[in-house]
Amino acid sequence: MMLKLTVGEVVRSLATLLSARADVDLPAVVEDGGPTWTFGNLAVAAAAVANELGPLSPESPVALTAHNGGAFVAAMAGVWLAGGAPALVPPVLPEHERAEVLDVLSPIAVIASAELGLKADVSLDDGALLAADVLVPDAPLVPISAPALILFTSGTTGDPKGVVYTMRMAWGLIDRIASNEIDPDDLPRVGAAPPRGIVATPMAHLAGVFGTLFSLWRGRSVITMRRFDPRRYGELVRSHEVQNLALTPTMMRMLLDDDPGRLAPPAKIVTTGAAPVPPALREEFESRFEIPVQISYGQTESGVISFEPVSDLLDGHRRPGTVGRVVPGVTVQIRGKRGEVLPPGSDGAIWVRGGDMSPRLIGDGDKAFDDGGWMSTGDVGSLDADGYLTISGREREVIIRGGFNIVPAEVERELIAHPSVAEAAVVGVPDARLGEVPHAWVRLAPGGDAVTDADLSAWLHDRLAPYKVPVAFRFVDDFSRTETGKIRKHVLH
Repeated sequence: MMLKLTVGEVVRSLATLLSARADVDLPAVVEDGGPTWTFGNLAVAAAAVANELGPLSPESPVALTAHNGGAFVAAMAGVWLAGGAPALVPPVLPEHERAEVLDVLSPIAVIASAELGLKADVSLDDGALLAADVLVPDAPLVPISAPALILFTSGTTGDPKGVVYTMRMAWGLIDRIASNEIDPDDLPRVGAAPPRGIVATPMAHLAGVFGTLFSLWRGRSVITMRRFDPRRYGELVRSHEVQNLALTPTMMRMLLDDDPGRLAPPAKIVTTGAAPVPPALREEFESRFEIPVQISYGQTESGVISFEPVSDLLDGHRRPGTVGRVVPGVTVQIRGKRGEVLPPGSDGAIWVRGGDMSPRLIGDGDKAFDDGGWMSTGDVGSLDADGYLTISGREREVIIRGGFNIVPAEVERELIAHPSVAEAAVVGVPDARLGEVPHAWVRLAPGGDAVTDADLSAWLHDRLAPYKVPVAFRFVDDFSRTETGKIRKHVLH
């Protein structure tokens, strides 16, 4: 890690990405179908949010739920200016899931987009924020160990778990992407170059928020989309001359299945991750759009773990089947069934550790980390002698649908809560577009009312985020079971 500290163990807060550029009248966030926010607009709007919140402690989480756009960025920076830590809550969550997240978080305040109609301490309105006229203070100096950001993941239990990014970890992720020394007190000059990228993934998730923060650090604008539409995406790439594309595998599939038009030029490279990338998908995408696809690997708890060096892509030195080389500052171990460290080339459980990785979780203690600060990724794979990582599977049952994690146990619990359902098993089934989709096997309660696929789908839609609802339901008289009565999920297909 090459983060330059201000004095001792303190660093300028991430609010400096905007407050240090309060007089810059160049675009920072360009909303597709919405307003364009300059660096100055965002800095003033952030100060207005900070004024509404009042002084906060670094240990004071503030829940933020908003759609992609300038108001989201301004609210994050406003929390940092006030001295707190924003906790990003996806706006698509159903009411009861949002309530579970807030219960785990216990925020000191809630910030929400006015259009969501939620009860909030600060309501975000684009017009009011763009019209704000307040003084912009300097970003505060904070300990590098202070919380900077909280991202939520379901982990392996389906229960909400908040991953706390310290200032060291947050600046460190920007550092990893930049591969250069980061000095929060000496930011790159803002230029009038084309936008660095299009943020079409939710800003409440790892890729969306850090893609945005990295662009702002670089002094480059981003285009934001609330919903990914292949044809509109292609139009934005061409009209804004976007060279670097960040796409999930699902987005790649959607582009291939539609007619977005030419992407290259101007596009020069695609970076993807969030879910496994089938080799056939990568080859098909590169063949049709003539853009090299760079694969990365990471998790909410750790940030970026590995990615393919650009030189490998451009010089024809790819390592097929790998997810690239482990990034500087991160160490990977492959462990056997007894916890022993395995030699290069061996297949086993993937554990990671990093100097700027913070083993702080909300709602799950420190269960993901061992006494040495190593984190289990839940994945299995191998590491070669040159530091290239290969993912061969997952230890856990989590289904990754288009980059979004689905925990079967959570869906099963909601199915079994239906009065006509006795037992349920949910597994992931391969899907050409989304990678995996959930299917449900259901045993009805004897004497219960008859139910249909549509009935169960409607039941779950009232209780879960849409992407967690199975795409198919199969009714069975009974399940194949182990000697102890457990359902044999591996035989369901």
